[in-house]
Amino acid sequence: MEAELRLTTVHARLAHYVNKPDGEHGCWLWTGGLIGHGYGCVNVGHHKQDYAHRVSYAYHVGPIPIGYDVDHLCHNEETDCAGGETCRHRRCINPAHLEAVPRKENIRRGAISLDRLGVCRRGHDVTLPGALASNGPGRRTCRECRRMTKKKVSQ
Repeated sequence: MEAELRLTTVHARLAHYVNKPDGEHGCWLWTGGLIGHGYGCVNVGHHKQDYAHRVSYAYHVGPIPIGYDVDHLCHNEETDCAGGETCRHRRCINPAHLEAVPRKENIRRGAISLDRLGVCRRGHDVTLPGALASNGPGRRTCRECRRMTKKKVSQ
């Protein structure tokens, strides 16, 4: 039984599936399962999952207000990260690198990232003419990603 690892609490899973390559102040990388474009995923109950960075924030900092997202400050500050599904910041669960912000602010920061990085989360070049589409006031999205999503839904 000792060889069989039983992780009974969400907090134990957080501790077990984290790698701190740069110590306590660097990114704490989630080594468990990934979902939704490379974000860490943790089981939080019977057939329920949540993003690992949200669970870490709630455990270390406190409850996430309704309608708020948990934004990765480490990604916003690193200008050479290309984003996409392999972005290491999406796996970061260090509470010092996380901030609960209203969804509108998280979207705004994402739009700034598109301009700064020149690529969307899947790596499409968004500097090309017509590469970005409006998704409402102040919201832009990659046309190719939108096209891929619509094609997937219609199949």
